[in-house]
Amino acid sequence: ELYNQIMLIDPKGFMGKTAYQTRDCGGYFGQYGVEVSGHSNARELNMLLRHYIIRRCKKEVIKEMPSKARKVLYLHVTNSEKDLLKKRVTDLSNMANKSGNLGVGNQADLLELKVKTAVAKLPAVRE
Repeated sequence: ELYNQIMLIDPKGFMGKTAYQTRDCGGYFGQYGVEVSGHSNARELNMLLRHYIIRRCKKEVIKEMPSKARKVLYLHVTNSEKDLLKKRVTDLSNMANKSGNLGVGNQADLLELKVKTAVAKLPAVRE
């Protein structure tokens, strides 16, 4: 989320997305692709971000913001779809482990995988 905001402000003055994910978000390849739920180098990132100020107050964004709602959605995935997904994730992970990063072409493959996963979730979300 932060990376996209910085790119809007200063697209040429900040590091690339893969570098940001691995260096500052504790990024690693997990079972389902790149996991970036952590953080690393927080002090250094803080120093880099000091000249960017992004602040939004709740009252400025929306007057009546609803509380967060979390819901577990169960998806029907066939065995063949599951096998195909596992194979793609394994292939991407192996490519990244060999080269040390995803590379542009493989990043496109990862994006395609994320899009297909999101499309598969649509019917459950619409209910």
